[in-house]
Parts: sequence; C-alpha cells; structure tokens
Amino acid sequence: MSGDQRVIGTGTAEKRGKNKYRIRFNMGLNPVTGNYIKSPWRTVRDIKNKAQLRTAMEQYKAELNAGLLDKEANYTVGEYAWKFYEMRSLMSLSPLTLNRERNEIRQIDELFGKIKLTDLGPHTIKRTYARIREEQLLTEFALHAMHTKFKQILQEAVEDGFIERNPCRRISVPRPEGKEREPLSLEEAARFLACLEDAELDSNIVASYLMLMTGMRLGEALGLTWKYVSFSPMQIYVCQQYSSDRKLRSPKSKKSRRHIGIEPDTANHLAIWKAMQAQKLAEMGIQQTLDTPVLSRITMADDATREETGNALMVTFADPHNFNKWFREWCVKNGFGHYENVVDVYKVRVREGRRWKTKQISVEEYRSLKEAGEKIEYINSISHKTGYTGLSPHRLRHTHATLLIGAGVDLKTVQARLGHAQFATTLDIYTHAIAAKDTEAAAVFNGAITHRSVDEVTALAVPEQSLEVQPKTIEEIEVIVEAAGPRNGIEATAAVREFALAQEHDFTKRQAMETCNIKSIKWMANALRELQSEGIIKKIGTSKDARYRLCT
Repeated sequence: MSGDQRVIGTGTAEKRGKNKYRIRFNMGLNPVTGNYIKSPWRTVRDIKNKAQLRTAMEQYKAELNAGLLDKEANYTVGEYAWKFYEMRSLMSLSPLTLNRERNEIRQIDELFGKIKLTDLGPHTIKRTYARIREEQLLTEFALHAMHTKFKQILQEAVEDGFIERNPCRRISVPRPEGKEREPLSLEEAARFLACLEDAELDSNIVASYLMLMTGMRLGEALGLTWKYVSFSPMQIYVCQQYSSDRKLRSPKSKKSRRHIGIEPDTANHLAIWKAMQAQKLAEMGIQQTLDTPVLSRITMADDATREETGNALMVTFADPHNFNKWFREWCVKNGFGHYENVVDVYKVRVREGRRWKTKQISVEEYRSLKEAGEKIEYINSISHKTGYTGLSPHRLRHTHATLLIGAGVDLKTVQARLGHAQFATTLDIYTHAIAAKDTEAAAVFNGAITHRSVDEVTALAVPEQSLEVQPKTIEEIEVIVEAAGPRNGIEATAAVREFALAQEHDFTKRQAMETCNIKSIKWMANALRELQSEGIIKKIGTSKDARYRLCT
C-alpha cells in the first residue's frame, strides 16, 4: 500500500466461528487497472458484541491509514511464523505445548525463514522435504510435526489475507507408525506395587502409587490437594495439574476434569499419608489444610508469606523435575530401569597459584595429583549418569489402562478414568490390549451357543506341541522364493513366518523383504502386523527400517 493510500468507504466483517471474525476495508481504485483495492483480511478473536467488533475495525482502519501494514505486506515466512508464535504464547497453553511449538517454528525458520510469504510455493516445500529426508535432517516424526504446524501457520496467513492459498494444503506427510507402548505385565505391576508398599511413605512413593492405581497423569497427581480427595464416597476429583513450569493449570481437556473412583487399599494409603504429612508439617509449625498439596515439598517462604504466617518455611507442590529424577533412581534401584553410562568423578578444591578452585575430575586424575604432591582437597563423589532406559511415570498410567482392559472393563469406563477427550484416542492407544481379548470373546460366544463354560471351551484348545513346525533355514527359504517369490499376501506372510523363525538375531524389515523376495510393501506390512498379533515377533526399533526380534 502506498504511503498516501487511505481507507475509502466502510469495512467488511465476516463471522468465522464463535467470537471470531475476519475484517477488511475498501482502499479505493487502482489508478492503473481501475479495479478496487482491498486491504488484507485480518482475523480478530474474542469478539463478544458489536461494540468490540466496531473497536477492532476502527483500530485496523487507523493502522491502514497510518501505513503501518506496509511491512506486514512483505512478511517473510520466518517473520510471520514468529508473529504466529507470539499470538499463541498469549493463549492459555501448557508450557510443554509452547516449547514444542517453539522448536517446530525454529525448524521452519531455519528451512524457509528468508522466503517471502508470497513467493512460497508447493514445489519449494516439496523440494525442501526431499532434502530433509535425503540428508536425514529430521526424523519422520519430527518432519510430520513440523509440517502440521507449518500448514497451520500458512492457513492463518490465508485468513489474514497475506496469501491467497495455503501451499501446504495438498502436500501430504503421513504420520509415521508410533512406537508401541509397553505396559508392565500383571506380574511386573504386582512387583512394582510390592516395592512401593515396602518403602517408607513420602510424596514420591504416594505419587507413584496414585499413577499406578488410578491412571492419573503425573501433572494431575502433583496438582492434587486434600480438598479433592474424598474418603466417603471413595474418589478423587481431578480439576487441576501442576505443570513443568511450576504453575497450577487447568487439566489437559474438558474430559480430563473428572472423578476417579478408588478402592479401599488406595483410600487407606491416602488416609495414612494424610496423617503422617499433618504430623510432619506440624513439627515445622505448618498447619495442614484442605488446600495443602497431597504431594508436597517444603521451601523457604517468600517475604509476603513469612509476614503473614510468621514462619520461615512454607509448603508447596512437589517439583516435577525432582520427581522424574527420583523416579529414575528408584527404578534403577528396584530393577525397573538402568543407565547405559555411569561415570564417577570427584568434586575437589585445587590450589592454582594463590587461589583455590573447585573442579570435577576423574578418580584416576585425583590419584595422580595426590601422588604428585599437588595441593588438592577432596569434597565429595558425584556420579554422572546418562542413557536411562526403563520405566517412565507415564507407563504407569498406560499399565493401569491396559490391565483394566485385560480384566474386562469396558472401554468407556477406561476412557472416563483416563480422561481422554475422544473415545477414538482410547481405541487407538489400546488396540493391542483390545486385540488380546479377542480370543477370549470367541470362547465366550462359543460357550453361549453351546451351553458350556469358558473353561470348558478353552480346554478344547489344540496343544501347542502339535502346532509346532520345524523352521526352515535361510538357505531353504531362498530356494523356495528364488523363482518368483510369494504370489499373494497369504504366501508373503507364510514366507516371513519361516524367515522369522529361522532367526537367531534381530532382523530388519528390509532384510525380510529381500530374503523372501517380497516386492509389495503392503504385503510386507500386513505380514509383520499379523506375526506381531500372533506373538511370534515383537518390534524393538522405531527407525525408518524397523527392527524386529523373535519372541522366544
């Protein structure tokens, strides 16, 4: 827009949803083409009445007349993406969501940031995505997430009137198959519970107990106060969560605001812990109230609290980062996880010239310095631990749901306990647990129409020994498929079954396809999925070329 261009006539407002409008103005005739010039569309939100809409339009009109949109008309992708993020940061989003979006927008800025919005086309995006895959700049998961956010940003640019079409609209980046969630088995869950019950009660133990026995998210457990714990009826009301930025927030969704029933054991644990906590707080001069966090920590009081209570200490919510650190250590100690690398170092004070400096050095370096007669003072030992593999807090929630489904609890009840916003989410996540009940369902149906019990039906099962087939060697399989390979999906599955049974080590999808001479990716995918459901193989890797292992 030129500097002397002015708004001529009234603006246009179109309703685009609840409390959402898009507005623009007539800027007069183009002296060259003779066509009317329209300002870019601007989307305005939280408009609850005509007065607010009128104010928003007057503000936009003033900006147009002042020439403030000259720069906006020439936005680069990077500039507009960060403007989008600034608007998102003003919304009530969780810190994890904002941090994820910031990383995705940083990636967009690095890849497309200097391109003008109006110059960006589908070909440029496709070429860049091809380079990402070729140079392995991002995983398929990261590329899918970035593409989804990029599409959302460019759609906003369309609504704001800076571009006419979304260049991402017809570009497909399929969501890759997620890593299969592995819950604790019934025996492992029982051992985990036994380890908790053997430990002395504290906030960390109670948090772990709650997640296993109720399926609560970590943030929901940490945000729980005694006001929302009922012993009659026995239930917990989830209405807030304590986030990683150490702030109380609303639950993840409307369905996450829920009542969760608890059984007598959990109620007794909570009652005992409530009494213990009240005594510990009283010893520090702090009174337990209904607003006291169930999972608490003691910190130094701020000036306002100290002045109000006269106590230098205060009770507050347990820190999520400290809990996660404790949980990893506890799992390693009790055999539910391990660290790949553990390096012990000494924290020491070393004399350098006229000053003493604090350092961390290896045990060997400390010994050599002592032997050399250097002035060095030992302070303490520190273990640097990296590469944790094992149980995570969220897997306790997953274990709770999976064992419920295995026990025959209906999916709507599971959805309600977990607080999933959509029933489809429960179905998608727990497909394997649901499939495991399929054989039992068949037995129930057979028993219903033959008037037998489920035990009588299952007793008719063919012994496993009679179903065992001597697996063929790799050489035998290669001879069978050398000519043309499998002719259909059934033959492909049979070939992959023989291949898998012959394996003594892990194998990849690509190795199975090449050995079995399978050309169809669909046949291969169906074969692997069927063998997984039969319990013959399990997936152990999530790389582009998935890795599998024989279940033995």
